[in-house]
Parts: sequence; structure tokens; C-alpha cells
Amino acid sequence: MDNSHVNIGATKLYKLLKEHVGGYQNMPASVTDFKNFQRDIKKHIRGKDAQMKSYASFGDVVSFDTTFSMNKYCMVFAPFIGVDNSKSCVTFAAALLYREDTKSFVWLFEAFRNAIAMDSQRHKQSKLLSESKNSKPQRKIPLDLEKHASELYTHTLFYEFQNELLVACFDNGLHSMIDEEDVQIVTLIDQKHNSKMHRVRYHLDNNRAECSCKMYEREGIPCRHILWVFKEKGLKSLPAAYAKTRWTKAAMSMPMFDLGGNLIEDTTKMEAVKKKVGHLWSEIFTCVSLAENNEDCLDDFMKLIDGFKQSLLSRGNVQASADKGKQMETLLDCPLPEEITILDPNKSKNKGTQK
Repeated sequence: MDNSHVNIGATKLYKLLKEHVGGYQNMPASVTDFKNFQRDIKKHIRGKDAQMKSYASFGDVVSFDTTFSMNKYCMVFAPFIGVDNSKSCVTFAAALLYREDTKSFVWLFEAFRNAIAMDSQRHKQSKLLSESKNSKPQRKIPLDLEKHASELYTHTLFYEFQNELLVACFDNGLHSMIDEEDVQIVTLIDQKHNSKMHRVRYHLDNNRAECSCKMYEREGIPCRHILWVFKEKGLKSLPAAYAKTRWTKAAMSMPMFDLGGNLIEDTTKMEAVKKKVGHLWSEIFTCVSLAENNEDCLDDFMKLIDGFKQSLLSRGNVQASADKGKQMETLLDCPLPEEITILDPNKSKNKGTQK
């Protein structure tokens, strides 16, 4: 658990661990050691944390807007926000602007481009992804197209697709169909919206389709008009061109690249390792709690731990100790930038600020 997210500082954490291990006499360090460690972390990342936030999977569309309210420096807050494969908001980065002018915005966008590496808000995404992978959405239509979409999309996107398919099945009607060499021009009537017409160009050779409503171009999922054509043509699955990876369950498992085109390490595996480490610490604490009233059990446990440590050291590929900087990077799960390009600001004077 990241205690900073639940407002647990060094002193509270010390007291919490004291209860977990059975008393102050069992604590391996003092509260001062905890405070010093917290100080060391802050010192280690000072001035560099702004460059440790990043994006990769869902940076194809980024929303940027500035706030009216100011912070204590009288500066404008400017977040960069996107949408993940479950249509949940994720914050890629944020900045504080000294001025709202062209020069400031040019600097900001260049700094954003240069600072992006790889990180994201994981908890909510992991939960939604787990739901999509480990449960099945409710189907309403006995069509193979719907079955394929339920296996392909995240739940959120599937239900949007399902709504379009329902309208395609029950609220769209054929107005005309014209053949032009390898293309069919299909005109459909929307029977629920004042008989509005939409035209679909369907390519017979590759099952590609373009609709005059342009929904697919805007949102990345096939519209009701294209789905009507697919249904009438007897397609059992969506053509690959209409299964955009960024809306699928597999979006987070695909190879990721930074803005320079460099392959980024598989963060899914990193998250799995972090979970194992957390579970291991929990198991260790549980063993200590179970054995704390039996000296023989404690001795046995100490021998097991020491034996395993010696086994690790004898393998030669495990370092006995690391410098403090490496320990900090391991704890933070992110390397620090070599050069600091984003600095603490001076207090600004924007319009609307208090004098």
C-alpha cells in the first residue's frame, strides 16, 4: 500500500507497524529512522518528480485545459488528461504556469513532449481490466458479431457496441442499395430519428465500410449503419480494421513505445512482481506474528530466513547491498532523470490572483 495516498506519514506508519509486530521491542528501527528515510526519499526525488509521470498506451488523444483558480504560488494548473480502454479518465501529466501567454504554452508543450516516459494510474485501470478479463458481459442478441465483440472489447466499450448493434437490428431500415463495381452504396433510414438517412460505402473485396455519420472515425467503434451492413452480409466477426486495439482487453498487454519510438518495458510484468513482493512481506509478518510467543519457532524461522539469504548470495547474481540511490529507485519503481529541466517556480501574478 502506498501510505502517502492515505495520509500516513512516518510517525503513523511506525505506530502501525509496531502494532503489527507486537510492540516497540520488536521494531527493527526507531521512529527517527522512519523520518530520516522519508527525508531521504524526498531529497532523492527533489526537483525531479515532475519528469517521472508519463503515458504510453492511451496517449493517442490528449485533453488539455487550464483552471481558473490559482495555487499558493498564484499559478495556473494545467493538466494533460486522456481516456483509457474502459473510457476512464487518466492524468498523464500536469504543470503550473507562470503566465497564460504563447511563450508559456510553447514551453509547456515542449516540456510535456520531452518529459513523457512511462507510468500511469494503475489501480482503477487494473480493476476494470480484471473485470473485463474475468467476467462476461450480458449479451442480448443471438449474433456471432455480438459474441465476438464481447470477447474483444472491454465491458464499457462492449456495451456501447451492443447499443449500436441493437439499433442496427431494430431501428434501421433499407432505403436503397446500388452496386458500383467492387463497392455497394447502401442507404439506410433511421426509423426513430425523423427518417434521417445515412449512406454506407461497402467494399466487397475486403469488408471495409465507410459511413456518412463518421462515428467510427470519431469514436473508434463501428456505427449502427456499418453494423447493419455487416449483419446483412453475414459477417461472424468484426473485420480486423474495426477492432481498434486501444479499446480492447489486450490494450495494456501490447508492446508500448515512447514518443521517440523506443520500446518500453512490459509494465504488466512489473506490476505482477510488485504484487508478489507485497504478498511476500505479508506472509513474513504473518509468520512472525504466529511464532512470536514461541522462542523455538522464532529460532527455526530465523534459520530458514538466514539459509535462504545465504543461498541467494551464493548464486552470484544477487547483490548483497545496493547504494541508497538504487534502493530509492527500487522503492519508487521509477528511475530518476539524469538532468533536471523542470524547476520550482517563482510566485506569479496572473489576472484573478489575490494581491
